[in-house]
Amino acid sequence: MDEHNQKNRSIARKINRYYLWKQLGISVGLDILLFVLLSSIFIYQMDVEQFGRFRFSNDRVLKLEEEYLVSRPQVVRPLQELGHTVYCVTEWNGQEGQRSYELRIGPWLVKAVMAGAILILVQILYLFDLFRKGSGHVRQTLRPLNEMAARAQVLSEMALDESKYQNLEEAIEKLKVDRPDARIQMQDKELEGIERALNDLLDRMRASYKQQTQFVSDASHELRTPIAVIQGYVNMLDRWGKEDSQILEESIEAIKNEATHMQKLVEQLRKLVQELIARNNPTDGGRGPGNAVTSVPAGDKGKIIEADNKNMFAIVEFTPEAMKELKGDDLTR
Repeated sequence: MDEHNQKNRSIARKINRYYLWKQLGISVGLDILLFVLLSSIFIYQMDVEQFGRFRFSNDRVLKLEEEYLVSRPQVVRPLQELGHTVYCVTEWNGQEGQRSYELRIGPWLVKAVMAGAILILVQILYLFDLFRKGSGHVRQTLRPLNEMAARAQVLSEMALDESKYQNLEEAIEKLKVDRPDARIQMQDKELEGIERALNDLLDRMRASYKQQTQFVSDASHELRTPIAVIQGYVNMLDRWGKEDSQILEESIEAIKNEATHMQKLVEQLRKLVQELIARNNPTDGGRGPGNAVTSVPAGDKGKIIEADNKNMFAIVEFTPEAMKELKGDDLTR
């Protein structure tokens, strides 16, 4: 355990050092960028105010004031001498000769140096705090991963009791899935999670099977009624409709209505088939042109042999039991 903790601390220090150097580089880069940006703005603004334009080829010199050079003390203080700096610019203008100007920028430079020193001090304090606390933050961030790795190590070192898994396989084989209350019960705490997951899966499968059974029952009932009505009117037409115009018109109107009803019902069934195709082919959501699905299971009632989503066409092969259920007495009458 101590070796594992030492390894974690070593990794945390390496990550912290990398991040520290990265932050140091960012800080230095931002300081240089700020200095170049402010200097460029100052130079451009002064040239435009004095000459009316900016030329990169102008001669630029920083020097000390002549009065200060005459009375310059023997002991020189850097900031005091910096306060007497003069900025001199000369522009050569060909035949017009030269133009120049001087600016006493010493007080500005002193303020800029003090502001820069404060900025650098703040950055140093930030980096020092990061160096002091960074490793702890990294270890705290990596703690869930370390705990997971330690747990996996403990599990890998545990002795595998194969008899428990054999008992689980036997319980699954003995399970009677046709019983609505059938569940896996091992009474083993170590396999409690697997037992719960399998029982939840059984519950979901039973619920899905129940929905499919209810759907087939409802669909067969909805189809049986209009077909029976159409068959009845066809028989009536065959017997009396050839001679009685009133029966003929009544039968035709009824057949039209039932045909419209069946058309709507079939359209709804086709949409359900389209959704089934989309669920079984998630690569394109069942929207691809000419998308074909071969031998897609459709519960215990049959399977989808071929499907074309572009034309909303599907061939479904039902089992004999399903065909008997769909061919009820009312349909064969």
